[in-house]
Amino acid sequence: MPYYPKLVAANPFTPAAGYRFLVAQDFPRQAVERAMLGAMDRFCQSRGVSGLHVLFAGDSFADDLEEMGLSAWEHQGFLWTNRGYGGFRDFLARFRTGQRKSIRRERERLRESGVRVEVVSGRDAPDSWFPLMHHYYQDTNDKFGEWGCKFLPLSFFEGLAGCFREYLAFSAAFLPGNEDPVGMALLAAGGPAQGGRTLYGRYWGSALDIPFLHFELCYYAPIEWAIDCGFAFFDPGMGGEHKPRRGFDSRITRSLHRFLHPVMAQVFERNVPKINALMREHIKELQDMSAFKTGAEP
Repeated sequence: MPYYPKLVAANPFTPAAGYRFLVAQDFPRQAVERAMLGAMDRFCQSRGVSGLHVLFAGDSFADDLEEMGLSAWEHQGFLWTNRGYGGFRDFLARFRTGQRKSIRRERERLRESGVRVEVVSGRDAPDSWFPLMHHYYQDTNDKFGEWGCKFLPLSFFEGLAGCFREYLAFSAAFLPGNEDPVGMALLAAGGPAQGGRTLYGRYWGSALDIPFLHFELCYYAPIEWAIDCGFAFFDPGMGGEHKPRRGFDSRITRSLHRFLHPVMAQVFERNVPKINALMREHIKELQDMSAFKTGAEP
């Protein structure tokens, strides 16, 4: 049974749950979605494509697709939620004593090593930071060998400086006497979604192996900045079982699938409920790893 070619709908190069069809506000959204799905089905049938796969669908769009007959495959993701914190200290107050002290100690150890960290908006960042971010992106991917995801060329990062910088920020680390950051993480700001703006953390890298720098650049400094700027959510990216101990909730994201081959469809429909049940068990295990105080709002 052929699996390829298949028709895939996704946000390119990022595991951000939010994919949807763009529909004008004065048009009936579900009617347009149904018409587009019908066109996709006809395309698959006429071209011999095995089926349609919508990856990292937004929650409301995923609901619509399930109502229209696509089957959901559940996956695990992380999300930080701003619960009206007045500052990073309020956020830390939700943690159990041991983990709260651990986070404070990690940040203090980094400062004692002479590293200064600040989040700089894309508008205020020098042009030279964009190719430097590409260098760190490449270097981090190289460390993963064949598992790296080195898709984006230098021209992509240089293009961000020209047309997208107002939506970006850099979490940057500096050593005394150095103008260029010794490490950086790239952040992107999304519009209203799920009831508020979302900050997305994606690529990072550093010139030196500095203890606790990754946690500071990719988690603590962005969370502190998100609180100060009034972001409702922070999506730190996929993976990392250390995230629950640093304030991120585990959540379900969904991909939606429709196979045209009847046997492939039957295999998927028989097995995906079992796979989804295993994923929900895994998510519960991750939630049990949370370092928040017992009884704290999830």
